Amino acid sequence: MTTYRKIRQSAVVLSILSYFFCFAGRGLQADLSHDDLMNLYKCWYPPASQHLAEVIAFFTYSESFRPMGSLFYRLLFEIYGFQALPYRIACYGLLLANIWLAYSVVRRLTNSREVAVITALLFAYHRGFWILYINTGMCFDLLCFCFYMGAFLYYLRHRHANWYHTALWSALYICCITSKELGVTLPAAIAAYELLRRKPTEWLRWLRHDARIPLAGIAINILFIFGRIYGNGGLSVVEGYKPTYSLSVFLARAHHFLSEAFYTPQWLTPIAALLLFSLLAAMAIWSRWLPLRFAVAWMPIAILPVAFIPERGLDSVTMAALALAMTFALILTEITRYYCDFKDRQTAQFVAVLLFLVAVNGKIGQIDFDAHFQEGRLIRSVYDQIRTIEPSIPRDTNILFLHDPFPEMSWATSFIVALHTRDQSVRVYRLDRLPKDTTPEFNIVFSYEKKRLATCSIDWLGSGEKLASVCNYPPNGSAKLISSLTAQRN
Repeated sequence: MTTYRKIRQSAVVLSILSYFFCFAGRGLQADLSHDDLMNLYKCWYPPASQHLAEVIAFFTYSESFRPMGSLFYRLLFEIYGFQALPYRIACYGLLLANIWLAYSVVRRLTNSREVAVITALLFAYHRGFWILYINTGMCFDLLCFCFYMGAFLYYLRHRHANWYHTALWSALYICCITSKELGVTLPAAIAAYELLRRKPTEWLRWLRHDARIPLAGIAINILFIFGRIYGNGGLSVVEGYKPTYSLSVFLARAHHFLSEAFYTPQWLTPIAALLLFSLLAAMAIWSRWLPLRFAVAWMPIAILPVAFIPERGLDSVTMAALALAMTFALILTEITRYYCDFKDRQTAQFVAVLLFLVAVNGKIGQIDFDAHFQEGRLIRSVYDQIRTIEPSIPRDTNILFLHDPFPEMSWATSFIVALHTRDQSVRVYRLDRLPKDTTPEFNIVFSYEKKRLATCSIDWLGSGEKLASVCNYPPNGSAKLISSLTAQRN
C-alpha cells in the first residue's frame, strides 16, 4: 500500500468520525433516562449468570424479554453504578463499531471500497437516529445491529459453511435476537442474497449443499418466535407490540420510514413513496446488478418486524436504513463512474457527498440535545439529593414522598431508591397512593418542592387520626404539608 493511499484512507476515516461527532457527539453528555431506570431496576438484582442463561435458553420465556441487553446493563451497573458516562461511552463504542460493520458488510456485498465508504458516510448520522445517540435504553437496538452485521459478515466470509462455522454463526445470531427481536430477518436476508445470485434452476442444489446457515437461522427463529415472542407472557401480549397484519398497514409503515429517511418532505406522499420504490426495484431488475438487486430486496425484508405494529421511528429500522444507504451509494458511484471518469474521482465524490450531508444536516438535520437532556438531568438531581441526604438506608425501611418528583412516572422514584440502596426490602410510598387498609410506619419522609428534596420527621399515632410533624423544609410550609397528609389519611 502506497503512502498516498494510506494517507487518503486515514483522511476518509477521520472525516467520517469528525462528521459523526460533529452532529451526534453531544449525546455523550446525556444522563440516564426513565427507560434506563426501568431497565436497570430489572437487571441489577438477578446475577449476570441468570441473564446469560436466558440468552442461551432463547426459546423460553424471559422476564426481561431481551437478556443480552440486560446483561449489558447488569455488567455496567456492577462496575460503575449509577454513573452515566460509562454507559454513554459503551453505547458510542457500539455506534462506531456499527459504522465499521456496515462498511465491512457492504464492502463484502459489493466488492467495492468506494461503495462501502459512501454507504458508511450516509449511514453514519441521521436525525432520525436521535434516540440512539442520547438514550442508553437503545442499547438493545445497538447490540442487535452489531450482532446482526457481525453474523452477516461472518456468513459472507464463510458462505460454504461446515458445521463448525454454522455453530459459531448460530451463537452470533442468538446473541442478535436476544438483544432485540428485530434481528429475526437475517436468515431471510441471507436466503434472498443467495437466491438472487443463482438461476431458479440452481436453487434446489443450493438448499441441499450450502444452505446450512440460513436453515439453522430459520430453525432458531421458529424456536424463538413461538417460545419467547408468542409463548406464555411473551412480547406479543404487550399492548405496543400487538400486530395488525394487512397490506395497507405494511405500505403505511414503509411510507413512514422512507419519509423519515428523507426528513419528511411534503412531496413524498404515499403514492410518491410507492413510485420511488417501484423505480428502484425496476432499476435493480433491469440492471441485473446483484448488489443493487439485493439492497432493494433487503429494505422490505428488514422492516418486517415493525411493519405491522404501532408506528415506530427510523431508529427501529437501522438495517433497512443501511440497505437504503447502500442503494443510493451504488447508484451514485455508478453514475459518477460513467460520467466522471478522472483521476481521484473517488476522493472528489466522497468530499462532495460529505459537504452535501453537512449542508443538509446543518440546516434541517440537527438534534436539539438540550431539550432531550432535561429528563436525565432531573433524574440525576433527585438521585444525587437522595444519596446526599440519606447515604445509607437500612433494610426494611419505609419511605414516604409527600411530593413525588415524578408525578407522571409513579415507578421512577421507587426505582431510584432501589438503585441507590441495591436493596429490594426498602419500600417507597407516595402521599396520593397510601394503602387504605394499613398504616405503614414510615422511617424516612421526603418533601420535594422547587426541585429541592428534604427530609421531614413524622410520627404516626394510633390509626393515623393524630399526626405530629416537624418539617425541616420548607420552613413555612409544614402546616400545609400536615394538612395535606391528614386529609389524605382521613
